[in-house]
Amino acid sequence: LNMNTRDLEQIIEKHKLHNDQITACMQYTTEIATALEEQGEADLVAECEEFMKAYIEMEASFSRHITALSEVRHKVNAQQRNVDHEESELSNFFEERLAQLEARHDAAQYKSHPKFTSFRRKVWNVNHEGEALPDEPEDDLVISRTQSVSLHCPITRQDLVDPIKNRNCGHVYSQAAIQGVLATGGKIIARGSKIKAVNCPVAGCSAKVTTESLEKDREIEREIKRLKLKKTQQTQEDSDDEDVEDL
Repeated sequence: LNMNTRDLEQIIEKHKLHNDQITACMQYTTEIATALEEQGEADLVAECEEFMKAYIEMEASFSRHITALSEVRHKVNAQQRNVDHEESELSNFFEERLAQLEARHDAAQYKSHPKFTSFRRKVWNVNHEGEALPDEPEDDLVISRTQSVSLHCPITRQDLVDPIKNRNCGHVYSQAAIQGVLATGGKIIARGSKIKAVNCPVAGCSAKVTTESLEKDREIEREIKRLKLKKTQQTQEDSDDEDVEDL
């Protein structure tokens, strides 16, 4: 372990990058699991759940290292202000602090992790939309029912088509509409870069939109398909009722 501020900062930033990558992996795993649930692949969905648990453990491990390294960096900064800390003392401090953090770690904390609860809810909703999970309090179900995302594009003011989400703020747009905004109004974010950015078109949102921050919103896409199917079924039922009345 190198004990100078610059090296420590680089290590901390790498650990943060790893956690960002883990977050992306958890998101992709959730999308894969919901698709597998739609296909009835229960065994593969269970494997995805185990992957989620492993990702959460890795994230927690990197977070503990970040905390311990940040405290070492603080001591190194103090050393540069003429406080005497031997390198061996700093190394011992790091190991001891990391051990303390690991001792407090609860392996079952994944159950309350936001990404894990989101994973379970999205997989469950494939076949149990609007129903509480077996171990979910009714209060949580009420909250989930009241939290809704508009199915109208904020740009076209029409129904979403090929919904695409901005990871920077969570707002959803029709794919062609936001790509058109980026093509015509986007500004290069840095000299030598080809990446364009625009402000999120949702009123009051200060987030930036780039091609790199956009991703398919599979959950909204499924909701749109579900509503269309429900509407088609309702139309068919109404038509059947009219035929019966004619008889």
